[in-house]
Amino acid sequence: MRRILLFTCAMSTLLVSYANAAPTKKLGWEYHERRDELRGTIMHVACTNSLQLIHLGFPYHSQHLRLCIRSKAADDLDIYFVLPLGGQFSCASDCRASIKIDALEVESHSASTSSDGSSNIIFVDEEPALLEKIKSGKKLLVETEYFTNGTQQVSFDISGLHWTGAAPASK
Repeated sequence: MRRILLFTCAMSTLLVSYANAAPTKKLGWEYHERRDELRGTIMHVACTNSLQLIHLGFPYHSQHLRLCIRSKAADDLDIYFVLPLGGQFSCASDCRASIKIDALEVESHSASTSSDGSSNIIFVDEEPALLEKIKSGKKLLVETEYFTNGTQQVSFDISGLHWTGAAPASK
């Protein structure tokens, strides 16, 4: 019985160590499409990982922030940042993301939380204008605030985006 308990403890330690390991970053844009059979539309998604890690305290882990662009229809565009391994953006009263692309000025964008209440994702406003800058840019810097972890900055290599989704006109 003692051997089984020791084996179980060793396996638990191994699994916890594996779960706490920093994810390997994958550079460049990743593209996905999903067909909505009900509406007869295709959702387009492009995502890329930050070049640096976001450092979050327990119970979360250091991880790469993801920048994603998503469109479900010609008038439905989302640009969002997500913590894929969990974590919480600090968006209780005023959610903002400071964004700088290449040599352009820093812009403070308002952001929104997810409609399903997820705290590991924020949607950036002014999507069409921001998309145009991302499509022609090379480097994006973002500063966002994280619950109990303060503000942190990371950069993204945004060069080479081949966006095939909808790009609605600027509002």
